[in-house]
Amino acid sequence: MINIYIYIHIYIYWLLLTLVFVLKVDLLKTKFGFDEAFNYKEEANVNAALKGYFPVGIDIFFEYVRR
Repeated sequence: MINIYIYIHIYIYWLLLTLVFVLKVDLLKTKFGFDEAFNYKEEANVNAALKGYFPVGIDIFFEYVRR
């Protein structure tokens, strides 16, 4: 028999992860000045979300640092 505390811990972990994703989007938009940001895990169709949030496109810079 699984203890009820295990279910409580799993639920709290899930709740905290959800909160972290919301806070990350807010942080990107407010503190770092991004025009738009979204959590791809909450979107049913990521391609439609990208076209909706960024209709004129996205500028992305990737920097590769090798150790």
